[in-house]
Amino acid sequence: MACVEGCYSEYMFRFLSLFRKTSEDQIDDNEYDLAETQMPGRDIVENRMPSSTGEKNKPNIPLLKPLTITKPSPEVVALQQEGEKSRITDLDRQVFDVNGKTLLGKGGENFVYAIPDNESVVGRVAIEPLIEQLAQVEGHQDTEVTTARETLQAKLAAENATYDELCAYFGNEHVPQTTRSVSEVTTSREFLEAIHKAKRRDMPNLAQAPADMLTIAAIQEKVPEINDDNSLDVQGGLAEVRNPKVMNTEQYRGAYEDATQTLVCDPESPSFDLDQFLVIHPDLRKTLVQADTNSQLKASLTDFVQKAMRYSKETGKSLDLNGAKNILFFENTDNSWSYKLIDATSPYAEAALTKTKELMEKVVAKEPIEDHIDRHLLRSAVNYQRTLNGLAKQLGIEDHLDMIPHASTVTPSEFWDILYDGGPPESSRQKQEDEETPSQQSV
Repeated sequence: MACVEGCYSEYMFRFLSLFRKTSEDQIDDNEYDLAETQMPGRDIVENRMPSSTGEKNKPNIPLLKPLTITKPSPEVVALQQEGEKSRITDLDRQVFDVNGKTLLGKGGENFVYAIPDNESVVGRVAIEPLIEQLAQVEGHQDTEVTTARETLQAKLAAENATYDELCAYFGNEHVPQTTRSVSEVTTSREFLEAIHKAKRRDMPNLAQAPADMLTIAAIQEKVPEINDDNSLDVQGGLAEVRNPKVMNTEQYRGAYEDATQTLVCDPESPSFDLDQFLVIHPDLRKTLVQADTNSQLKASLTDFVQKAMRYSKETGKSLDLNGAKNILFFENTDNSWSYKLIDATSPYAEAALTKTKELMEKVVAKEPIEDHIDRHLLRSAVNYQRTLNGLAKQLGIEDHLDMIPHASTVTPSEFWDILYDGGPPESSRQKQEDEETPSQQSV
């Protein structure tokens, strides 16, 4: 089967310490899915390459044939016309052979591989489409592969538009160069068993596993600063989904109500208590403390927050601020600071703000939000607004987000009762995440 252009789901990919994984124990650490919930049926893009203007030593990343998108936005057209900043070439590879590459890491959505003869990039393979196809393969292989291709291609345009938006709003220099395409992946029973284990699913009992399957294979620029201990990030996390022993304290509840009142219920309020804010968003402490004494970092962080607010207001989408190093800040050789949107979007993050109107109408009507995914979407939207508004107030930015409808009519205690989930299955999942990522435990 010929390689088809398209895309499939990769929204939970994480780069944490990606390029130093060497032992099997390290590989088994699921470091790419921090404080996130599996969201079915949502996918990421095929092929976009931001320009390298203003940056030195950009890796030369081979590109797959891009899908032509009609009527791109004016901003994107302008970016594409700025000289020869992005030279698109063809990638001859039709099949991604995982058996011939070194496995660097296993994520909940992707397996990541070293690319022979090119240390400036990594390859990653989306595993969810493989699992779905394998479950359907018996007796329907040709039909299901055709359906998968059509589904992947249909999702490509929307995800490409999201990538273009990031380039237009934040600047190409802040978006890692990436190319993705639907490809046939050479598999083995051992590989298929490994991806099912990563997703905590049972491998189908098939007499013979297929040798080649359709999925998304991507080549992405390495961001070497990811391994720099001095790098910082914007990780707000989910204040209602932490270790219950931490959340079920008077100090935590008091801080939650204070921060939620001033940043969510009444975001125009001049009141702001940084200490209370950091009690419930502790992973921001190191970044904000350093920005308080480093004007270059503060300027870079201010640039990001202002652009993020504009992005969300104009597109109705949020960024993924839940996991570590999704947005990475690092110091350049001239002592200036910059940042990269390494893995700044995910399907649930994109859907969070657009879903809030419907969900908040239920809250105001005192109707329960019983669906787990709906509660997670509302929780993500509330945390996103609270995080960005808290950063803005600390940085002296006058702008603010007010994207939670009817929030002024809901008390912080009501938000807590709706969004807090200390029992199964979330507490057990969060317990595992806390154990895998000790930084989320620091308060």
